[in-house]
Amino acid sequence: RSVEARTQQQLLDERTVMRDGRRVLRIDEKRTFKLTVAERRRVAQSIARFGARQPDPGFYRVRDIVGRVAGTGSLGVPRYAVLIRGDGAGDERILDVKAARPSALTIHLASSLAARQPVTRNHAERVVQVQRRMQAIPPDLLSGLTIGSKPFVVRELQPVADRLDLAAWDGRVGRLRRAVTAMGELTAWAQLRGASQGGADSVDALISFARSRGTRSGLLAFARDYAKRARADWEDFRQCLALETGATPSGK
Repeated sequence: RSVEARTQQQLLDERTVMRDGRRVLRIDEKRTFKLTVAERRRVAQSIARFGARQPDPGFYRVRDIVGRVAGTGSLGVPRYAVLIRGDGAGDERILDVKAARPSALTIHLASSLAARQPVTRNHAERVVQVQRRMQAIPPDLLSGLTIGSKPFVVRELQPVADRLDLAAWDGRVGRLRRAVTAMGELTAWAQLRGASQGGADSVDALISFARSRGTRSGLLAFARDYAKRARADWEDFRQCLALETGATPSGK
């Protein structure tokens, strides 16, 4: 409900400031940071080349660029927020430009499955194709581009506030169970949308896979093992933090 009520202007006001009569991206040194002149130029040139191939090149005229930190799985991956002109004065847009990396699942593919993977020019093209197939409404301006020789995925920035706050379960298991169930259903619908496309398995094959006793027992075994590993990692982190700060390890 809060997302439905949010306006483009509110998003701009949250992420930008006015300086010398023009809008620039806000830098907080936590989620956004200043780039070197050379890196800014490299990103701006790539956006300009990308925009030149679009129906309205002026829409992509760059106003400002900053480095961006977001997503646990994206830490350490080159990522930028780019303020562009948009439809005109007062209607700027913010692009999220993120380096595309290989799928973490690739190393688990058997050779027979690896040979069946769709052929794409780079990882950005792969990510964009999969998102367009599997998401009912993919992000606006979703595309791929290269910066230097590296592939990046471009999309219109979506507010972090759109994420589900799992802390809101507030100790109520039923509430958490409903949230996880909804996530599972959304994932299943995405798999169904992408079924039988680009060599993907059919709907019947997906149903057979999900109903397999071996699949379920394997997933449960993995979940239990991963929970133990995550708890052990957390304990290591607490011990290291205590050594660094001189504090007594505590917390859940």
